[in-house]
Amino acid sequence: MTSPASAPESASNPDVRNLPRTAVIVGGNRIPFGKAGGKYASASNQDMLTAAIDGLVARFGLAGQSVGAVAAGAVPALPRLQPDS
Repeated sequence: MTSPASAPESASNPDVRNLPRTAVIVGGNRIPFGKAGGKYASASNQDMLTAAIDGLVARFGLAGQSVGAVAAGAVPALPRLQPDS
């Protein structure tokens, strides 16, 4: 059970729970597809996510700012298809 001291405002105030919440999309950033032979050839998934978020912070001047939530995704690697013989 959540203690009152740590409960979010909406949990203790039913009037706040029903208010609409505003979502703001600041922007997006990505790194190039394809790790093979490029800058990210030996990079881990975490390294690539860090590079994408660092670029987002730089692009939109977010250094030192508080961000409520971040969504990230990746395109899974697919096996290389061999041409029909």
